[in-house]
Amino acid sequence: RDLGPVAAEGRKTQVALAFEHVAQSTSVRRCARGAVRYSRARPGGRVYTARELAEYAVFRSGMAALRALPLERAQKLGAAAARRLFDLGGKRVAYVIANLRVAFPELSEPERREIGRESYVHFAWNLIDVARSANWGPEQLIARVEVEGREHVDAARAKGHGVIGLTLHLGSFEMSMRLAPAIGLPVTVIGRPLTNRLLRRAMRAPRTSTGSRPWSSPAASPPTRGCA
Repeated sequence: RDLGPVAAEGRKTQVALAFEHVAQSTSVRRCARGAVRYSRARPGGRVYTARELAEYAVFRSGMAALRALPLERAQKLGAAAARRLFDLGGKRVAYVIANLRVAFPELSEPERREIGRESYVHFAWNLIDVARSANWGPEQLIARVEVEGREHVDAARAKGHGVIGLTLHLGSFEMSMRLAPAIGLPVTVIGRPLTNRLLRRAMRAPRTSTGSRPWSSPAASPPTRGCA
């Protein structure tokens, strides 16, 4: 559902503040290899790369825009941008195509590329969910989602051994992570951490807002053993 419009002036202020933070609270350092890195002015502050700061600024402004636009408009713009990004190619697009060749050897290359392109649209729509639901509490999440098959999870939990759920990045997986604790299903979600540390921290806040416990690890096996 639409959260309603946000004043244009408010969006400009939020974007301006993101860049002001970069300009005022960081100082430039050059590493021995010549790479430009940034650190907060306070002693012992974390060191962030220029790329991390730039990506975070884009993320903040993008989230503000997605919250302000009507839902249908946001979805159209997100889909167009996602398809354009896929068409630009690159390492990650190559990974997608390689996996699709394994999964669908019977399809033609154009058909596989179309699936890959639409998977990027799916990811863009998930970002819209993240942006628009940032301030939703448990009641608002429950009101917007219809749960099917809850009885299967309850039956498995009743055996007293816990439940391991395996899923793909299908549907609104970010919303699912937040919804489960809201309907009484405590979850620990295992995944690889985002490489951008600022984005990692920004994404963690909504993910944990209802009690979900994200467990980020470059390898899944150590935390999996811990959960068992």
